Amino acid sequence: MNPDVVQSAAQDLLEATAEVARYCDHVDHAEPAEVRSVLEAAASIRASASKLASESGHGLQEAWADRLAKFELRHPVLEPSSAPASIRAGRTWRALQLAQYEHDALFHPDILGLTRHDQLIHAVVHLVKAQGALCRATRTADPAPEMARRAVDCAVFGVKIATLCGERLTDEHGPLAEASG
Repeated sequence: MNPDVVQSAAQDLLEATAEVARYCDHVDHAEPAEVRSVLEAAASIRASASKLASESGHGLQEAWADRLAKFELRHPVLEPSSAPASIRAGRTWRALQLAQYEHDALFHPDILGLTRHDQLIHAVVHLVKAQGALCRATRTADPAPEMARRAVDCAVFGVKIATLCGERLTDEHGPLAEASG
């Protein structure tokens, strides 16, 4: 495992998360804010997901699907959705975007009910948690499992941020083949 790759991905994630936070701060203060910078940050976050998954040796889509499936099975009332299977089978970022939205609509109505601005802040909170976990992981004997977990966080929130900003992901939004491991 190359520590430089982990550090680079963590640095990219920090910069992209800071850009989303900057956007939210500018909107809060009625200052000019360009959504394009948030979309670029989301693309960078997805790229960090790909780097982390590749370096950890874990398949991003499999880890992502497993996490959704485990979460869905814990729900006391709802039956699992088709989102985990769609994540596993997805061949484009668009397919993953649709699957994640299906999961969120069923299992996270509390978050989808927030304003888009508050959902962006929610994403920033999760991404900062992921950064902290990555920093701690680099000081362990085997950082790969934590890297794989945080790769999923980056993929989920890289997709969610694009969705929140009205972007329909396509094949042109990065190399999914690299992300699938």
